[in-house]
Amino acid sequence: HWAVLAVLFGAMVWSIAAAVVARDREQLVGALIRSMIAVPAVPVTLWATGHLVNALDGMTWYLLNRDGPGSLFITLQKVMWAGGQSNCFFAFLIHGLLLLGMLLLTFVFMFRNLALAVLISVGPVAWMLFPVRSLGPQWVTRYVSALVALLLTGPLTIGFLALIVNGLAGIETIWDPRAW
Repeated sequence: HWAVLAVLFGAMVWSIAAAVVARDREQLVGALIRSMIAVPAVPVTLWATGHLVNALDGMTWYLLNRDGPGSLFITLQKVMWAGGQSNCFFAFLIHGLLLLGMLLLTFVFMFRNLALAVLISVGPVAWMLFPVRSLGPQWVTRYVSALVALLLTGPLTIGFLALIVNGLAGIETIWDPRAW
């Protein structure tokens, strides 16, 4: 906590000193306002990011698994066997494609979780630099846009996957035109 406060205090002093040296009243008022915003924004960002990640991950799990833990596997079996109308070759072909898709999703979400961990650790730095006029607002804008993009990755990806899997589970054969 002390290191965060030291960097935040240094950025505040830097921005206020730059405004005083420039003798710009508007820049001084802006530096004071950005400094007052930055102090509570550091802990609020950490708290809000943690709660948003947990809420969106819970929503993502619900999108994929609406009817309980076994429903996903039943749906995947319906896709694999095409409602009981498929032969073994196509069932195993579709099963292989499903496994490949799940492997790719695993890598996507591994990258997402790693990037979110990095962003959670960089968040306080972005807010600590916020009082500096030339650098701070750019860091905060980039941080927030990257965080929103990574937070929306989960629900959008899983929602798209659930749409495809549930659509394919409802057809009788893979050769049905609705499947394509």
